[in-house]
Parts: sequence; structure tokens; C-alpha cells
Amino acid sequence: MSYLEVAKIHPKLGKLLEKDAVISAKASEEFASNNGVSVEDIINMKVYASLLLGMNRYIGTVSALETNKQIPNDVVFVRGY
Repeated sequence: MSYLEVAKIHPKLGKLLEKDAVISAKASEEFASNNGVSVEDIINMKVYASLLLGMNRYIGTVSALETNKQIPNDVVFVRGY
């Protein structure tokens, strides 16, 4: 189901998914450019699998960094429980 279909049912969730899709697309382009290949070549497996895994990891990192920026400063995470 695309984010457009989700937005019809749940507008707020649709917006979040759309934002994530935009961030992922930009991260994919950036990763491909930094590695001298096209996103299409990576997706179509015309490169080593390690590059595909690297792109997936990069997208996850960029997405997490963007998400972390949205967490209010007064929120504290207690780890170890």
C-alpha cells in the first residue's frame, strides 16, 4: 500500500510515510552519487550485493538522524531497563 493510499485512510500517518519516502529517496541518491553509481544500478543488482546492503544501512542511518531531530529536547531516554 502506498503512502497516498494510507493518507486517504489516515492523513497523519500518510504524511509521515510521505516524509520518510522523501528522506529515503534523497539518501539513496546521495549514497549512489558518493559511490559513483546510479540508484537504478543498485536496485537492479548491477553492483556487488555489499553496495546494496551499504545503501540500505545508509538510508536507515539518515532516516534515524532525521527522526531524532524531531524528538523534543526535554524527552529523556533511560537505557538499561
